[in-house]
Formats: sequence, C-alpha cells, structure tokens
Amino acid sequence: MAISTPRTIRSKRVQAIEKRHGKPLEQILRELYYEERLTQAEVAKRLHVPAGSVGGWLIRFGIDRTTLAEQAAKELSA
Repeated sequence: MAISTPRTIRSKRVQAIEKRHGKPLEQILRELYYEERLTQAEVAKRLHVPAGSVGGWLIRFGIDRTTLAEQAAKELSA
C-alpha cells in the first residue's frame, strides 16, 4: 500500500531553489513570470529546471499561464 504525502512537503529540488532565492517557490514564480515577464522556458532556464516543472508549478499555485502577448493585450484593453 502506497503512502501519500501532503502537498506541503517540498522536494529537494524545490527546497534548493527556495534556499538559493531566499523565498517560497510561489513568490519566485510570480516575480519571474509577472514582474520580469519571463516565459515559462525562460523561468525554467533561470531556475535550472525542465520547462515542464515550471508549467506544473504554475498550475499547482494557480498562477495564470497566459502568454506574454495575451497579458499585454489584457493590459491594453483595461
């Protein structure tokens, strides 16, 4: 029988990223994705992880995964 672990437990990869940046992964992602306007691929490169990991984290944290072009269009229409 498999034992499930709570979602609050961080993988060693995530712990290393958080330690290196001195803040929680969710905050790091929001800063890179929204404030610095990096693409998922650019965020992955910056964090030294596969792009698929970034996509999964964005989904897990409920971060809107619109493209930069879609974000710009939203800002222009507001």
